[in-house]
Amino acid sequence: MKRKKLRGSKTAGRGNGQNARKAGSKGGVGRAGSGKRGQQKVFSIDSRVHIKNKRRSNYPLNLWFVEKNLDRLLEKGKIYKKDDFYVIDLKKLGYTKVCGKLTNALKLEVHGKCSRTALDSIKSFGGVVYE
Repeated sequence: MKRKKLRGSKTAGRGNGQNARKAGSKGGVGRAGSGKRGQQKVFSIDSRVHIKNKRRSNYPLNLWFVEKNLDRLLEKGKIYKKDDFYVIDLKKLGYTKVCGKLTNALKLEVHGKCSRTALDSIKSFGGVVYE
């Protein structure tokens, strides 16, 4: 109501005519002023600002996870059994690399990259790795 009454007046109730002109009167637009001095304002705006646009290039699949969830992975069709081998296709699962050690005697057939430890562990139980 007050705004309607003040229409047509020179300052519309905002005091000096210089007040409330553009974005400078409210501290800027968007993330303006977020740099320098420890970047305090950036964190007050968005605490995830530093990790927001980074993309991960490495998604490892740990072998203990495969052992622990073998039944569930088989049910969902993420891993399948061919002869005596459990076949893991990393591209199909969305992983880039296998890492870790096997504790149970599982024969794995892995299609994709492996860490040295995982490679030794898979081969020690009679598994195969295709890179």
